[in-house]
Amino acid sequence: MGEVVVLGLVKGTAFDSGHATLEPSAIAEKFWELHQGCKDASVNFS
Repeated sequence: MGEVVVLGLVKGTAFDSGHATLEPSAIAEKFWELHQGCKDASVNFS
């Protein structure tokens, strides 16, 4: 069990006006790690 908190704009989303800095693949990787039983209970992106 865990959570991924995204504290910024994700590239390629409807809210990205060209200034987003967060890569969707990096966020997806953390979700996958949590799914596989990673020790982290919480991950923040900013």
